[in-house]
Amino acid sequence: MHNPEEVEPKAFVFAADPDERRDLQIFLRRSCGFVVDGDDIVPAGVPPLDPPFGPPFGPPPRLVVISGLSRPETALALLHEMRAAGLDSFILYLASAGTLDEAGDAFAAGADDVLRAPLTLRELGLRLRARLGVRFSPSRGRGGETVPQVLIDRENRLHAAGLRQSVRLTRAEAELMAVLIRSGGEIVSRDELARQIDQTEWEYGDRRYDVHVANIRKKLHKAFGGRYALRSIRFKGYVFCEEVPAESL
Repeated sequence: MHNPEEVEPKAFVFAADPDERRDLQIFLRRSCGFVVDGDDIVPAGVPPLDPPFGPPFGPPPRLVVISGLSRPETALALLHEMRAAGLDSFILYLASAGTLDEAGDAFAAGADDVLRAPLTLRELGLRLRARLGVRFSPSRGRGGETVPQVLIDRENRLHAAGLRQSVRLTRAEAELMAVLIRSGGEIVSRDELARQIDQTEWEYGDRRYDVHVANIRKKLHKAFGGRYALRSIRFKGYVFCEEVPAESL
């Protein structure tokens, strides 16, 4: 069902509710290590490409999540269409609490596994770890900090799981935040920022990253209050972490 040499498995999320879709995307990317490109994702109710997951998608994704939590009939029809078209990905269906037959209908349509509402993201992560062998890190990063469940879209907006607010970043701010988010709670030095962002060496006295960090802090606090911290670690660099964990995660 997937390429064994694939380092970062790809996932697609189909959900009619844009907030639900965004939260699932963030969770799969930050806690399970999937590559999830939100701008390429088609919500439930929109016919898949013909052929499904052909160019520009490339090889079939390792995981497809189809949510029927808000529109089960549309979601089941989409699932059936994908299997009829020959999609070989692992398909996880999220069933609503509305009808007893929905889970059975999902299996009949070709789902590999089904989770029924109410469900938690922890249950989802543990299920994917058991079924697909993916890593699952629900909260703690490599640096011991609580890793924020966030992502940055192609328009340089930072989105947080469980929240409708987003933060509009400049391109330079988004590039800096992308490096910090990928660090998984570890301290990132100014040297590392310069190498990853500008492909150069950081020079002592260069304050551009300090200026970006100060501006980002103001934007994060305005949108999210004290939920996130962008800390400056003296003589070491910066770390991005979650101060007030989201209860839903």
